[in-house]
Order: sequence, then C-alpha cells, then structure tokens
Amino acid sequence: MAIEKQFCVADYLLKRLKSLGVDHLFGIPGDFILPFFQKMDGSGVAHVAACNELNAGYAADGYARLKGLGAVAATYGPGAFSFVNAAAGALAERVPVVFISGGPETVSYKTQPILHHLLPNKYDASVKIFEQVTVHAKVLDDPATAPADIDKALAICLREKKPVYLEIPRDVQLTPCAPPQPFVAEPAVSEQQALAAAVAEVAERIKNGARTVILPGHEVHRSHLQDKIVELVKRKGLPSGSMFIGKADFIGHMPECIGLYQ
Repeated sequence: MAIEKQFCVADYLLKRLKSLGVDHLFGIPGDFILPFFQKMDGSGVAHVAACNELNAGYAADGYARLKGLGAVAATYGPGAFSFVNAAAGALAERVPVVFISGGPETVSYKTQPILHHLLPNKYDASVKIFEQVTVHAKVLDDPATAPADIDKALAICLREKKPVYLEIPRDVQLTPCAPPQPFVAEPAVSEQQALAAAVAEVAERIKNGARTVILPGHEVHRSHLQDKIVELVKRKGLPSGSMFIGKADFIGHMPECIGLYQ
C-alpha cells in the first residue's frame, strides 16, 4: 500500500481511537507531545483540557466507563508521572483507558542527554513505572512497527478491560505511515474447564445457601452482564445489593434490591 505523505503515526493513533468510539481525548499539551496535539485538530477527536494531568486521567476513566474506551495524553516526565494514580485505579477497577505520553527524540533514548522533564540516565523510568500499573506498556521507538504496536495495545486494552500505556518519541509522532485497516478485536478466550467450575460453584452456592444474597461488582459493568444479573435475580427471587465500587443501578428499582453494601 502506498504511504500517504501527510499521514503519520499520530494520525494513525487518532484515527484508530476515533474508529473505536473515542470522540474526546483528555489531556494537557506539552513540548514532547505537541505534534500529537497538533494532529488532533481536524482528526474528529476533540481535545478536552483539564486543570492537570491527574484530573485528565480520571476524566478519561469516567469517559471509558460510559463509552467503553477512554484516552488521555500528556508530555513526558512529570506529565506522564501525574497519570500514575489514575492508571492504577483503572487497573484495579478494570477500566479500558489508553494513557499516551510524548517522549524525546529516539536518538535521545540512546545518548541520554540531560534535558528538561527527564530523570538523568533513567529514560526508561516512565515505561518501567507504567508496567506496574497497566496491563501493557510500550515505547513506540520504531516507526516501522508503531502502527502494529498501537493495534496490539488497543486490542489488549479492549480485551482485558484494563489500561495500557503508549510512549511516543516526538520524532516518531510525525513519521509517515499507512492509514489503518479495519480494526479486528481479539475476543477474550475463556478457559472452558475453569469457566465450568466457576458456574458450578455459583450454582451450588445459590442452591445450598441458607441466606444467599447477590452482590454484583464492577466487573459486571465492564463485561456488560447487567441484563444477565437482572434475569438471575428475577428467576430466583434472590435479595440483591450493590457493591460500593460497582454501583448496580440496574437493580435499584427491583423489589429484590436491599440497598448498598459497604
């Protein structure tokens, strides 16, 4: 496929996000991520500024809970470091958010000059930190593989319903590449033996429980199982509550609902 001269890696990521339902991207511009923000103009993805990067991260978290995927971007170093609490929260509560950071030029990762916003001799600090609080963290330091790396990260984010981190060197952001092909999501693969054992255990507990109560958690929301829970509650007439971190508003109107469990 011929490469369009004006289409670049930043365009690729923005177009891919747009195709997956991300119409708004939260974040704070900064020098290492400026090319990406400039490419946002006219991409169909609107920039929503926040007071700071952490607020932007939490806004993207809330957006993802409603839309199914969220994204946030900031500059390298202190900008990305400010994401950490939001990323850890998204990991704990299974929220699919794409955390995007700019980075210095690719050659700087090898030569490690002393620049602003950087930890001396620790250019890999950001990606190492985000490896601990996301399900996938990657520096897109090879323009040739950047589109495939983006698709892999997004597939993991959507499949696992957990956050991912992409760090894009400033020069890579504007490197020409081919436009994305239709996105093929990777379906979650169930371990059939484990799934059967889990179903059997739930059935056993419902059948033999002296005072069985259904408490739907936040993973019900992430997997869109609300209707299944409602059906189960109706069929069995079981009292049901709502967990604090996964408010089950979908059962709040039902006579079986006994309130919030904290």
